[in-house]
Amino acid sequence: MNGNMRKATGWVSHLKFAVNAGRKRRLKMINERELFERLDKISEILNDNEIEFFDSDNQYYHTIYTTFVPEEIYFLNGAWMAWQAKSQAVPEGYRLVPAELYNFQANHLAEEEFKQNKSLFEMEHRGLSGIEIELRQAKWLVHKAESIKENYRRLVKWASESGAEG
Repeated sequence: MNGNMRKATGWVSHLKFAVNAGRKRRLKMINERELFERLDKISEILNDNEIEFFDSDNQYYHTIYTTFVPEEIYFLNGAWMAWQAKSQAVPEGYRLVPAELYNFQANHLAEEEFKQNKSLFEMEHRGLSGIEIELRQAKWLVHKAESIKENYRRLVKWASESGAEG
């Protein structure tokens, strides 16, 4: 196969890839719109009004009112734009998480872990007075919550440095 033939074959496969990628994006948007239209408020508006979606404009239009735009159309198009931005901003398989874990979240996770290990804690501290056990439990929970927050910070930092941020 000569050089020109290889180039032509390469362009054809590149073109096929681009066309397939475009189809996949359109299908994804259609699936996203179907999910969007299943939302309670959205389906209520769509069922109660003469509204159609125009793929060419990627917008909703009222089929009867052409001189003024009902409030529902503004709401639908704004909600649809927000829905699309969300679906594009967070790729499938990823989650958007805060950079810092809140104290109440870390405390909750520490308490859950303590509940799972309570029998071991009690066995390790048997023979101590009730007040001593409560103090040690409180210290353990504070230390565990701080440990959880530190591990969370490390994970977020690692994800940001590895390119997951954008």
